[in-house]
Amino acid sequence: MVNQAKQVVDIGFDNVFWNAPVGMSVANEFGRFLKVNAFFCALFGYTEAELLQLHISDITYPEDIALGMKDRQEMLKKRPTGLLSVEKRYLRKNGDVFWGQISLSVLKDKTGAPQLYTLGVLKDISLQKAAEERLVLSEHLFSSAFSHAGVGMALLDTTGRFIEVNPAFCRFLGYSQATLKTLDFQQITYAEDLASDILQFESLLAGDISAYAMHKRYLHVSGEVRWGALSVSLARRPDGAVEHVISQIQDIHVQKQTEEAYKAQAHLYEGLFASSLAFMILLSPEGFVKDMNGNGVSLLGGGEIKNKGFPLENAHCFQGVTGQQLLLQQMIKKAASGVSTQQEIKAMTPTSMMILDFSLRPVKNEMGKVLHLVAEGHDITHLQEQKKQMTEQAEQLTLKNRELQDFLHIASHDLQEPLRKIRTFAETVAKQKPLTETGFGFLERINHSAERMQFMIRDLLQYSGIGQTHREISSVALTKVLNEVMDSLVLRLEETRALVHIGPLPTLQMAELHAYQLFHHLLSNALKFVSADRVPEIEVLYMVKDAVNLQIEVKDNGIGFDNQFAERIFKPFQRLHGKHAYSGNGIGLAICRKIVDQYKGEIWAEGTPGQGSRFYIQLPFHSSKVPLTPWEHNHELV
Repeated sequence: MVNQAKQVVDIGFDNVFWNAPVGMSVANEFGRFLKVNAFFCALFGYTEAELLQLHISDITYPEDIALGMKDRQEMLKKRPTGLLSVEKRYLRKNGDVFWGQISLSVLKDKTGAPQLYTLGVLKDISLQKAAEERLVLSEHLFSSAFSHAGVGMALLDTTGRFIEVNPAFCRFLGYSQATLKTLDFQQITYAEDLASDILQFESLLAGDISAYAMHKRYLHVSGEVRWGALSVSLARRPDGAVEHVISQIQDIHVQKQTEEAYKAQAHLYEGLFASSLAFMILLSPEGFVKDMNGNGVSLLGGGEIKNKGFPLENAHCFQGVTGQQLLLQQMIKKAASGVSTQQEIKAMTPTSMMILDFSLRPVKNEMGKVLHLVAEGHDITHLQEQKKQMTEQAEQLTLKNRELQDFLHIASHDLQEPLRKIRTFAETVAKQKPLTETGFGFLERINHSAERMQFMIRDLLQYSGIGQTHREISSVALTKVLNEVMDSLVLRLEETRALVHIGPLPTLQMAELHAYQLFHHLLSNALKFVSADRVPEIEVLYMVKDAVNLQIEVKDNGIGFDNQFAERIFKPFQRLHGKHAYSGNGIGLAICRKIVDQYKGEIWAEGTPGQGSRFYIQLPFHSSKVPLTPWEHNHELV
């Protein structure tokens, strides 16, 4: 009965061995196969007979032969009762490599004593190993992407505390990795954005949403508020439990600042557009109305609904105005090509015709493509009326000037002719005898009055002629002009023994006659208005006043004047002394002022009674050529 039972056991073992769904083999102490089952043969692609001729090392991947060999020998030597499990690569008959897990145990004899044989149970774990490799690769890729990502990334637990953060996130907030791992997202979120973030975070954990994204503000370590674009999702375990929360944060601070700047600029432009006093209309490149301000609505007429989306030239205000629609079409075509254009156009209002200074400007993108046209119109109807009035006034002024010229002609010829006759007849009568002394005195007074009248007419003609007759402008050296003036006054200079000091003077751009008249009158006055007991001294000096003007000074030691009369002396025929005290008609300084006014300059005077006068001439700097030494007056002309 015992032998029969053992036989049943052997038969049962063989059935299990041969029909097992795993590879099974028996090998001796040297590693040679003694027995293999069908599944083992199928795993390697060998027949049973072929495998029984092979050693364990013959079917093991060369690099993995040593794996488990030493442990197998130890197992056979010590003959333990446990199992030895090894994962290594094997070679099929066709050369394919696969991963297998071999579990070894020591076989026992019928008495239960360990033998020098091992039973191996082999499972193909290639799929498991491939999955493990993919997992390792995935983890490696995630770790690499996490560490080197250009955007901030963080792993959080379900309370919102940071588990891991990458360098980009640290740079974004200015914290170290160690510091951030002690914080939660609530502590680095701007207060006004926290409630929305927490609400979505809780919905994510509850499974109500699979992910969420938002733009939020973060608190930088410096205290600065910085904008970030946040994306949040979950990483789950195989059982569905949340492993951690994944956050990605992109730095959009500069972008947000730019957007805010654009919004502010757009708001400003909208305000300017809406409040502009001009007629403002936004057009497509084809000339269709897209938008308009209040004045634009008033101009086009019919309200926004009847104008938006329609061609500008079809607006009510341009209907019935000959030529304006064609002109607008031409302007739109030119502006659409990228060139600004401006014209005067006419538009109808309910009560009258309006003249507009109308411009079209293209608005381009960065590539130079025209996106919009901005039409701007200014009502210049009143300016045109003013221009017309000014033209009429100019014509009237021209007529008046012509009449004045006629008057001057009469004054220079017709009025002087009777005066010459009066003087001639008075001189003739004075020569006849007998003539009483009283009669002679009357005749002499008639002659002096006529002579004075002639001088006044001459001076008046000279004063009125300044600016009426074109004088050629040229470079005039004032030193040369002063020498000519001195030559013309040489008799008076010798008579008074006057001393005249002239420093270096500039070259001016003016009519030479005007320069001569200017300084002739100034020096004549300096020689005239001086006490009889004083030798006249005159200085002509020059200096650069500032970057715009130069200044010439004529100083004398004459009788001077009270400064309350400083303006009066420049008016025609104004005298501070009786006509018998000093000769002249009081027209010289008036001529000087009119000459200086011609060159957009200024002339003024300062005086001290009994001590002398100073006359200042200031002229624009651009009309002069400056000498190298502006302040020198050691040159003396007598």
